[in-house]
Amino acid sequence: MGLKSIPGHLLPELAEYVHKAGFKLVQIGGRADPQVDAYDGAILHNFLPSQWREIFALGRALIGVDSWTAHFASILDMAADNTLRVHTSTACQYEGVVFRTG
Repeated sequence: MGLKSIPGHLLPELAEYVHKAGFKLVQIGGRADPQVDAYDGAILHNFLPSQWREIFALGRALIGVDSWTAHFASILDMAADNTLRVHTSTACQYEGVVFRTG
């Protein structure tokens, strides 16, 4: 696990909290990242900028340990008002896109 990752033992608790709030949680990571079982899905590869724009537009909030999502949203010329950033000391391993259910 990298220094900028949500500790694995907290991921199920994060998913439970998000689900209780009425949202779905989708993990964003790299090909080598293990999929988190408690999440509703995973994006573990890269897309074209237009596809990321659509993913960000559909998301209700972004929870991350790094500023990557805010920087990338800025590059795509998208408002970052649906972004919650949790900064830690240094390489991100997990980011999540939260979707409203129903």
